[in-house]
Amino acid sequence: MTDDTQDPIGQAFYQLDSAISYAERVFVSDGDLPDFVGDLDRRIARLRDLRKRHFSEIDGPTAGHAYRAVTQRAAKRTYNTQAILAEATAEAGDLTGVIHDLIDSGAVRLQWQWLKLRDWLIRNNLPLHLVPREIEDGDPDAMVGEVWETKVRIEGIEQ
Repeated sequence: MTDDTQDPIGQAFYQLDSAISYAERVFVSDGDLPDFVGDLDRRIARLRDLRKRHFSEIDGPTAGHAYRAVTQRAAKRTYNTQAILAEATAEAGDLTGVIHDLIDSGAVRLQWQWLKLRDWLIRNNLPLHLVPREIEDGDPDAMVGEVWETKVRIEGIEQ
């Protein structure tokens, strides 16, 4: 690709850059912000789809004028938790201690799922100790700390 606005691709990117520059200079009133952000999101999604479509056509390492595609390797690993815990427990003898050590060392990270945990506790007739604050491991008062955040998202209005 070049910056040559005579070729169709250069022309497309020139127009895109011009449109972005124009949008950056436009005053957006508070009342228009949701529509402005929503329209930006829609266009970003279209650009993301366009990129994904063209990116999927790149077959291996290749180079253009300004960019190149390179091959990278990445390992995808899966873990047999039962085998790891069985081996570690056979060596150490204490399953709870092994789990604590694995978590403390950063070798494993638990990712709790709120609804599944709540349902599991209910199914097993266990109490849920929920407090309205952040907690840490070892907190004697709570199982789950809950702090609500307010976030804004943009959604379309049917017309």
